[in-house]
Amino acid sequence: MDVNQFSKAHGLKPEEALGMVRDFAKEKVKETEKGPLNHYHQMPVDRIDSVITDRALFSTDMQKALGRKTGGTARPDVVQMTRDRYDAQGNLVRGGLGAANLTGEGMATWVFKPGIMELPGYDCTGEYPDLPSIPLQSEYIEAVLISSEHKVGNVQSKLEAGGIQTRVLTQDAWKQEYPKH
Repeated sequence: MDVNQFSKAHGLKPEEALGMVRDFAKEKVKETEKGPLNHYHQMPVDRIDSVITDRALFSTDMQKALGRKTGGTARPDVVQMTRDRYDAQGNLVRGGLGAANLTGEGMATWVFKPGIMELPGYDCTGEYPDLPSIPLQSEYIEAVLISSEHKVGNVQSKLEAGGIQTRVLTQDAWKQEYPKH
């Protein structure tokens, strides 16, 4: 039964039914996976200025509407992420940072705290969690990972100038702190 059939059978609007499915999936993850559910989004480091200006990560569709050049993506209507996955005992089963090889040269990887799951529109029903957009507020951002040490200071300065307070470190430094991720 798809969402439209479910909504008709229960007298709901399709968006209400979809919200229920999303909420159920989110609660199931929180209930069954015992560990810090960090989420990760990768983007070219040279696009960090527009993200700081917007104070949010926007979907490709939203960026195009603003007249920006964008790269290809599997889901242009949302911001896709990977996430850490745990078993019921809290053992890391699959680190989100390694799940999609999010360690490329010239890339910035945003590490988001588990609280991101409470944002409106959060969807973890598929392989990759997504949101329509992600506000860059300190309660959601754990860190920004940069591929090379010589770019860390520049990115940190840009974020601070834009009022975004978070740690900026290399991917290698992150892996030393969190070796399994």
